[in-house]
Amino acid sequence: MGYHHSHTISFELGSVSVAAEVTYTVTPGQHPHYGSLSYAGDPGYPAEVEIVSVDLVHEVSENKFTGRKRIVTREPAGELITNIIAADEDFYHELVEAAGEDA
Repeated sequence: MGYHHSHTISFELGSVSVAAEVTYTVTPGQHPHYGSLSYAGDPGYPAEVEIVSVDLVHEVSENKFTGRKRIVTREPAGELITNIIAADEDFYHELVEAAGEDA
């Protein structure tokens, strides 16, 4: 059973900085169990991340003195960006860590 999480990741796409809100589920992994004479052991497995949705978040500075940001628009990311996030190992580790699980 997976647990629902939401995390904002930032990355560079060419010369543009992109922020994406990722909604995902994490199924916790299992550390390896070493065997004994009567038990073969279990090799363990990593946490499993399933991306539910990815939204691009466009922010604009609201006050130049405080630097506070206000979300202006939020739109679904295309399939290409979703697939890049799903396939990248660094994003995987960031999402698992944000969910409080072990990779």
